[in-house]
Amino acid sequence: MATRKRSGSGSKRHLKEKVVQIYESFFRGEDLKSDNLTFWDEFFLLKPKIPQLEAEIHKLTVEQLNNLKDNINILVVQCIDMLGQEHHIRLVYALQTFSAILTTMYQRAGQDPSLNIKLILLGTDNANMKMQKLLEHCSTVLSGDVPDSLKSMVIKLLLIIATGIDVIDENPLVEYLMLHSLFEPLIQLLCTSTERQQHGYDVVLLLMFLVNYKKQESANPYLVKLSILDDELALNGYGQVITAALNDFVMSTFGGMQASGGGWLSSLTSMVGGIFLTSDETQPVVRGQRNM
Repeated sequence: MATRKRSGSGSKRHLKEKVVQIYESFFRGEDLKSDNLTFWDEFFLLKPKIPQLEAEIHKLTVEQLNNLKDNINILVVQCIDMLGQEHHIRLVYALQTFSAILTTMYQRAGQDPSLNIKLILLGTDNANMKMQKLLEHCSTVLSGDVPDSLKSMVIKLLLIIATGIDVIDENPLVEYLMLHSLFEPLIQLLCTSTERQQHGYDVVLLLMFLVNYKKQESANPYLVKLSILDDELALNGYGQVITAALNDFVMSTFGGMQASGGGWLSSLTSMVGGIFLTSDETQPVVRGQRNM
């Protein structure tokens, strides 16, 4: 009886996933939408392959990136548009894709300061409107009734923007966060214990970076609004996050040196806790734990 020849695993040609093929075609400058009007809706239903996407961008020279800026502008605009969708899969995949593009472009800019990431990402036309739309979508997610994972992804995206360049004053994208402030939706995440537990540390970290943007040169809206904030719940939440971070730092740095009965470290953390934890809505922070 004839037996069917079994082919070994190494005999088959490895087939690239569809999304990887799209990345390769896209960064060759091909127009992928010309024959498919629903291309972008279908594209954002494909799970992103972040390492492959980043590798395709890293392959390109600065000249090639500049030549492909129109294609990259389109991809960025499509990512932003998808953030306004109620379809959570497309929204998540757009956030992941845009975060990967931003991270990689910032890395490239760090290697070659002559790279104009603002031009490559946003183009010359309506850059402000594109970023305004992005930040409006971010605000909607942060203040909306959506899963915490989506809010975390939006905060991560904002942190990528805020920290992409070592000297924040030289970061061309942070300017848009000043023009279209997200202070209110961010600060509201500190007002409830559940959202503070989930997002508090990253929110305070983001605010810390933003209040330092050109604070000596202009009226920084985050600095101004934080200085006059009179929302007791928000202030207590802000204080709890700082106190928890300080406790974590003390415990991780000094460990057993912090005696329970006294010592200057114990006194310091008790003092800070006493300053911030004044609301009956909040509970004392246990040393070494975040209770946000």
